[in-house]
This record gives sequence, C-alpha cells and structure tokens, in this order.
Amino acid sequence: MVRSAVETMRRCKRVYFNPPVFLNLHVLISANQVSYVNALIYLSRIAAFFQS
Repeated sequence: MVRSAVETMRRCKRVYFNPPVFLNLHVLISANQVSYVNALIYLSRIAAFFQS
C-alpha cells in the first residue's frame, strides 16, 4: 500500500496559478487652450482614445 501511495505521489503534478488582479485606475487629463471650445474638443478626443 505504501508503494502505490509513492507511485501516486510521483504521478501528481502541482499546478500553480496566479489569482486575478483587479485594479482601479484613476487618470486626470487636462487641456490648456486659449479657446474653451478647442479645449473641450481636445478633451473629448483624449477621452475617446482611452475608451477605444
């Protein structure tokens, strides 16, 4: 019986895996333009870039 237990231990393989990692990422972006409308356009383009 001991021999079969040793053979079983030799056949078993250890499987290691990393647990999933969940991150919350906060990003602050700004646009400094003379025109307020142009600043909003740049901000919307940056937001669209990160969403895609």
